[in-house]
Formats: sequence, C-alpha cells, structure tokens
Amino acid sequence: MTIQDLVAIVLAKIKFIILIAIIGGIAAYCYATFMMPVLYSTSVEIIVKSSADASTTLSGANVQAEITTSRTLASTYLIVLNNISIYERIGDKFMEEYEVEDLQKANIPLAVDDEGNPRVAPWYIQNAVSISSVNESEVLLVSVTTEIPQIAADICNYMVEVAPDVLRRATKAGSVEAISAPKVPTSPSSPDVKKITITGILVGAVGSMAVVILISYLNNKIIAASDVRDKFGVPILAEIPNFETKTKKGVYKS
Repeated sequence: MTIQDLVAIVLAKIKFIILIAIIGGIAAYCYATFMMPVLYSTSVEIIVKSSADASTTLSGANVQAEITTSRTLASTYLIVLNNISIYERIGDKFMEEYEVEDLQKANIPLAVDDEGNPRVAPWYIQNAVSISSVNESEVLLVSVTTEIPQIAADICNYMVEVAPDVLRRATKAGSVEAISAPKVPTSPSSPDVKKITITGILVGAVGSMAVVILISYLNNKIIAASDVRDKFGVPILAEIPNFETKTKKGVYKS
C-alpha cells in the first residue's frame, strides 16, 4: 500500500474523519469543563545560605565557597522539606488563623494530632506542595496547587515561616530566606480547556484515520481490476463488463 493509496483512502472517508474529530473535541471540552477540578497555583522562591547570619559580607574566594556550600545544603534541604513533620507544623498553623467550621465548609480534610487537637491533614498539604531546585542552584522553588486560591497562598506563607526552624534543628547549619512573598492566584492554572480540546480533536482525527486505514487494509474484497494486479501480481487479460438494462418498473437488471 503506497502513500497515494493511503491518501486516497483517507480522502474517501474524510467526512467520517471530520465528524469523529469534532466529537472528540466536544467530548474533551466537556470533560475539561465539567469533570476536571479547577486548580490554582502559586509559588515562592527561598534562597539557601550556608551562614545563619544573612548580613555577613563575603568577598573573593569566600563568595564561591559560600555558593558551593549553599548548593550542597540546598540538596539536603530538599529532603528535609519533604518530611511529614514540616507538613504537620503547617497543618497546625492553619488552626491559628482558621476556624474548624470554615475549613470543613471548604472541604479541607482535617486530622487529629497526638493531643487530640484538629489540624489540616498533613497528607493534603504534602500532595499540594512541590519543591524543586532552580537550575541546581542554591534557590529552592516551593510550588503549591489547590482548589482554593487563598489556601495555596497560605501554605506557601506557612512553609516560609516553618522551614527555617525545622531546617536549623535538622541540619544544624545554614538558613533560608524568602526571595519574594507568594501571591494569591487570581486565575486557574488548570485545566487548560483549550489545550485539552485541541488534543481531543487530534486524537479523534488520528484515531479515525487509523481505523479507516486498518479496515481498508483488512478488506480482502476485489473491487477493481487493479486490485487483482496489486494483490497477486498477475496481468489483466480482459474484463467482463456489467451490462444492465432498465425494466419498465425502473429496476436495473443485468
């Protein structure tokens, strides 16, 4: 089967392919709009310093040594900041500013600490947080994604508040400082309805083309004389035409 054959097969079923592509786009749009949760994202960058005294002035070779040490500490901090204990501390911070009833109305899952006091479930916060190194530097990016814009910003702020003390106790070295304050997101970060809709259209078009070509490939019927030549590699000596006559009732009869 040549490229020309494939193009001919696709063009012969182009209306069907367009129909399936449209259906795929509509299905993807409806799924993204009505089924997928609307999420909001915000972030904060924190810089790691090897010296606890941020006002310390360095010069010359000491600057490079400071940067190298800070980058090494940043790798360690990544591990420490993903520990469940820091999310427990953040969960406790929520209770200082929010009432239990308000959190429950917002469908924020709650847990109980060892003393029986409620707090935001640590696993909920951990699932919302993503921490990474910016270009393997001494800067860490804390990204938070939740269904509530203010909650996302709060988690970032609490992380900045809690992180220095937790890191200092865990590593006994260095310090962290927020480069800028996190902002409350004003527009959703996902779902990307436009992108998902276009993907649905493409999947529908490509899928329907694949089905059309597969059906044609598996079809063993001889439709034209050229099919005999192509399938069996034998020459065509003659063809018997199909003579049809029209009866009085308008029916064609061979």
